[in-house]
Amino acid sequence: MTSEGKTEELSRKRASIAALFETHFARIARYIAVRIGDTVMAEDMASEVFVRALRSLENYKDTGAPMEAWVFRIARNLIVDYYRSRARQPALVSLDEQHNNIEDGSDPEGMIDHQLELEKLNQAAQYLSEAQREVLALRFGGEMTSEEAARVMGKGPGAVRQMQSDAIKKLRQILTKTQPEQ
Repeated sequence: MTSEGKTEELSRKRASIAALFETHFARIARYIAVRIGDTVMAEDMASEVFVRALRSLENYKDTGAPMEAWVFRIARNLIVDYYRSRARQPALVSLDEQHNNIEDGSDPEGMIDHQLELEKLNQAAQYLSEAQREVLALRFGGEMTSEEAARVMGKGPGAVRQMQSDAIKKLRQILTKTQPEQ
């Protein structure tokens, strides 16, 4: 490829990253927040994802998968680095942090019930495998389809759907065991 062709291709890739930043920043930040438990840090890390993507654009090869999958893989690797540097087990973020705008404050009792349910869900999620938590974070935090999550995880869509199903079944079992009798 000529140097002019390489420059043109690099410009096209930069434009694609800029477009992904506009359309996917919030999804990536939510995905990271679900994985690390800190929404402020997640926004910083989401920014770092795009910085890393820009820095490694010359190495990006179009394999037929959308560039979005590549950017989510960068996010996934950044999360791994985050935990390596802290040497602790990952946990799901309190889901009430992720959905703090769901309630408008007009029903304090409903807000408390909602918060208690989310706390139970977060506690139950600790009994899931790392892969199950990853699938749930991608599917619900990152708002991905099973096909998109499969590309990020390097698995087949059927395997992702099965992991999601198993995770949800396990959460239901755990949560029904902890429900008080009425």
